[in-house]
Amino acid sequence: MKIKWLKNCTLEIIETFDENTEQIETSEQEIKAGEIDEIDIFDQHDDVPCVDIQFGNGSIANGVPNNYFEVIE
Repeated sequence: MKIKWLKNCTLEIIETFDENTEQIETSEQEIKAGEIDEIDIFDQHDDVPCVDIQFGNGSIANGVPNNYFEVIE
């Protein structure tokens, strides 16, 4: 699905995860309001209004608040 970011924000992105060693490589990504991204939502949290998303390049962001973006396609 395509989303449009509604707010400027900084997300911690999981770039790689090694299942054997459980090593995670992360980076911070600055998002600007108005940017468009292709994502998949793979987990929704029942206790708080946020989701875990996977970007088109395979990287992941956990706990992204629902009010940071809107679905456009």
